[in-house]
Amino acid sequence: MRITIELQRTRHTAVMESARLWWESLRPAGWDLQDHLHAPTINTVTEAQKTLAQAVAGAIEVGAL
Repeated sequence: MRITIELQRTRHTAVMESARLWWESLRPAGWDLQDHLHAPTINTVTEAQKTLAQAVAGAIEVGAL
């Protein structure tokens, strides 16, 4: 397989979108985005989940996701 910039971008986008969807799936009913950004690790269990949740929230806050 030839690795191109376009392939890298496509895969990067897929990973970022998957992370965002995972994080949104943890959002409690009745919460909006701002609520979730104030407590991004809600409903996470492991340290890895907490780290990923904080990274996703940080990316959303700065418009990178």
